[in-house]
Amino acid sequence: MNVAKFGNWITGLLKNALAYFEKIQIGHFFDCFFIALIIVISFFMFEPGLNSSWGLLDDHEIIVYSPASHPLGFSEIFPTLLTKTEINPDSTVPRFRPAYFTLRLLETRIWSAESVFPWYLFRIVLFMFFITSVFLFFKKINGRLIGGLLAFLIATFNFWNGIFSRLGPAETYAILGLSFFLIGTLFLMQNKKSNFAWIIILLGTIIAIGSKENMVIFLVPEIYLVVLFFRMPLKNNIFPFAMLAISLLWTIWIFATVFMRIKTNGSDIYENSVGLSGRLSILGSYVSENIFLILFITMLLIVGIVGYIVMKTKEHKLHFIYLIFGALGIFGLIFSQQIFYSGSIWGRYNFPYALYLPLTISLAAYFLQNLPLINRKLIYNFTTLIISGVLIMFFIQPANLLFVRKIAKEYDFATHQFQSILHDIEYYLTTNSSSSIVFFGSEPERDYERIVSFIRYIRNDSFSNDIFIYNDPPEDFEMTYSKLNVSLEKELMLWSKEGKPEEGIKPMEEFFNNPDDCLLIDFSEQHPELIKCDSIITIQ
Repeated sequence: MNVAKFGNWITGLLKNALAYFEKIQIGHFFDCFFIALIIVISFFMFEPGLNSSWGLLDDHEIIVYSPASHPLGFSEIFPTLLTKTEINPDSTVPRFRPAYFTLRLLETRIWSAESVFPWYLFRIVLFMFFITSVFLFFKKINGRLIGGLLAFLIATFNFWNGIFSRLGPAETYAILGLSFFLIGTLFLMQNKKSNFAWIIILLGTIIAIGSKENMVIFLVPEIYLVVLFFRMPLKNNIFPFAMLAISLLWTIWIFATVFMRIKTNGSDIYENSVGLSGRLSILGSYVSENIFLILFITMLLIVGIVGYIVMKTKEHKLHFIYLIFGALGIFGLIFSQQIFYSGSIWGRYNFPYALYLPLTISLAAYFLQNLPLINRKLIYNFTTLIISGVLIMFFIQPANLLFVRKIAKEYDFATHQFQSILHDIEYYLTTNSSSSIVFFGSEPERDYERIVSFIRYIRNDSFSNDIFIYNDPPEDFEMTYSKLNVSLEKELMLWSKEGKPEEGIKPMEEFFNNPDDCLLIDFSEQHPELIKCDSIITIQ
């Protein structure tokens, strides 16, 4: 075989491959297969949660809203919202999440506090809904194959266990909001006159921003959609403008409340300074540490600007407008999350920050797939093949599915272990109704949540024994622990000194003045010498 024949053979092989690939691209069976895959993946990763019990972290809030003695009714949701959550007008907590607590109370009413099964099942279904909406969105932009791979990339992020393997994270509802936003956008792309699409987009925006303040970035794509789908005459845009106005008012209400509370506290919820200079220095550090990413997105932005200037036709200019606003939106996503978290992004806090990766790949793929050149179909298919190969080889990590399932199983085990300890405590209280409970801790990073959680479960199960708190943090704990953990430890110290009557917590001085039979619940490696109890339960 000579060189010419070999070249013709390679060309024919490539054409046949691309023809078959194009056939796959338009096949609806691909959609069905991918959605079925997402269902399998979702249950594989999070199925251990279906066997869980109520846990130590966050779950105790549910029984505060709906105690066993008085289950929450629909008519009590609003009063509970105003009295037992940070929506309380008198609250000084430097955050404000009206959508998060509204949805959490609705879940409490619908699923009840009897079993965790429906709670975890709902989260599995929500994950399916989210990944499916992501797939449909990217499919609209980049085609089925890249859309599927980008959705699969997102599904294999290793931080999902921190969101869907627990019941407390606000990111759960923010993801619900993003899903609605994407679905609404797809409806709008199909019918730019659809008012229903704008309602879905508004719903998604309200849920996302109202669940966690860093989701304010959602306003950027909403404003972009209003501009992109602007229709003459002006009266045709009244409904979109009204939806945007509601979103803006909602956001202003949330951030005005947060601002007033931060002004009172002097720091955000994570006890970080809110000074502008400190946040700007964080951005500078991020840019220097991620210079190649910043340069790549900047390159896309410059190409978009140059292309818009050079191109003559409206169709070609529109492609470059997408590139410009896409790059600016990704910058907005990255920088807003860095500012919000003061540069410390880990675990579940990677959402929505981590979406910069699939969004950047999608934007670059869109640009290459739609280059205004001859043989655009060939270029589109060839680009799709190359980018798909890059995604598979360098970005998608299926092993993360095993990691997420492993963490879900560990958390399942932890919830059963917690319930076993709680059962032992309550058995002691049943047989020693006059005995006191003394909680002892020496770790400011962990004491607060653990002690509060046990107290709430014990009170929910109708035990009225006196409770005392004795904590002995390291002498230098104010220097070695975060500001948030220090403030929580100081709150425990205040309860230890003065008590907290509404929780049945008494001042430690009363215990020392009149020591009685007691149960010591010890969160430390060493028992305190001053506490002499007839029974001890050690929890590591």
